[in-house]
Amino acid sequence: MFWRRYGIKGRNRTLKLSLRVFLLVFIMYCIVSLSQAQKPKAVIVVLCRNSDLVDIRSSMRELEARFNHKFQYPYVFLNNEPFTQDFMDGTLEMTESLVEYGQIPPSHWEVPRWINQSLAQESYQLLNNRSVSYWNSTTYRQMCRYFSGFFFRHELLDKYDYYWRLEPGVHFYCDIDDDPFMILERERKDYGYAIVMPEEMPTIESLVDHALDWDSKQPKKAHPMLPFFVQN
Repeated sequence: MFWRRYGIKGRNRTLKLSLRVFLLVFIMYCIVSLSQAQKPKAVIVVLCRNSDLVDIRSSMRELEARFNHKFQYPYVFLNNEPFTQDFMDGTLEMTESLVEYGQIPPSHWEVPRWINQSLAQESYQLLNNRSVSYWNSTTYRQMCRYFSGFFFRHELLDKYDYYWRLEPGVHFYCDIDDDPFMILERERKDYGYAIVMPEEMPTIESLVDHALDWDSKQPKKAHPMLPFFVQN
């Protein structure tokens, strides 16, 4: 009789423990599911080449450690050429988040046919004479042009409202505990940045005047931060 009663009590304890574990797992699942459902539709966008594998793995390692292992935002990799299997394997193993790879349409990347290449080369040389960075780099200009108005038109980005641009070879020195995407969404902000670098004036000699002229003709003035961006 003693052994029978002890066995029943043992089974009851096991059952109670199992129920507690089940409830704990269920609660954690609900918390995670709720947080995922409330997350902004955001993505980490990477524009790079197959040859950037080592540097982008370094960037991903630090971003995951400092931020994304907690929030698990997806990645979209874009390239004007097909990504190699080695590149895809090498980046996939750096994160547990969803990763997608896309190729940029030539119409979004290649130099337009209406560009006067002879005049462009003359302009390149003028920039070289003034020691301007990337003076002879066509690919750098293609990258700037793509991020100025084409990247968000890629079909892989249609389902997202916000993006974080990640570059190969960058570093993250501090933990990022707050979700910048949630801050942008909650405060209805469109744009955020971590650092502003001064422009090389020979590359934008007419930009400031044109920007201020455009602003002066608008019925509704631009953001009050405009003078900050166009000051000398």
